[in-house]
Amino acid sequence: MKKSSAIFVVGVLFAVLGLRFAVGGLGGTSLGGTESGSGGSSSSGSFSTSYVHAIGYAGLGSSDTVIVRHKEIRTVGSGWITVTTNATEGAKYTVLQSGVYAVSISQTSSGGGSPQVGVTADASGGDLTTSIQSMMLSASSNKVVCYEYNAAANCDASTSATQYFPSGTVLRAHCSTAAPNNVNLALFRIQQITIYP
Repeated sequence: MKKSSAIFVVGVLFAVLGLRFAVGGLGGTSLGGTESGSGGSSSSGSFSTSYVHAIGYAGLGSSDTVIVRHKEIRTVGSGWITVTTNATEGAKYTVLQSGVYAVSISQTSSGGGSPQVGVTADASGGDLTTSIQSMMLSASSNKVVCYEYNAAANCDASTSATQYFPSGTVLRAHCSTAAPNNVNLALFRIQQITIYP
């Protein structure tokens, strides 16, 4: 065998071994984790295909007056989150598997006003009747996962964050008491990225 051919073969072998090592570092699973027909849930250290997708503004809770309810909520995957929605409390999403999650929210302005939107984790008591902007200015600001206030009138506001949440964390779409101009232009999403025991 010529020297150049031998070098080529050795290079290919190293490339293949390097690829196997990289895949092994991801836990030896596909990037889709243990995906099933309904989305599935991830195994420890792998990537997940599970998510909650909520659209359409359906109002606020009657007691939790700044917590948004959505018209349609689609949940893909099972065993990773519990969704509770009612006219009293609005909607709350309880994480059942510790891991990294991406959350996002978007909503239009209220009347001619300026929209404020956000996501909170483990808000309680007076937080549930306090606008997200006021929470940012209070001792409860550590419960705000993400937040946006758009000072311009008749516009949209959206925000997102990706972080670790332990099992038992309660997430909420948290806004103000004002309803949006267009109830159809409201979106809230929780994407499970990966879980950890």
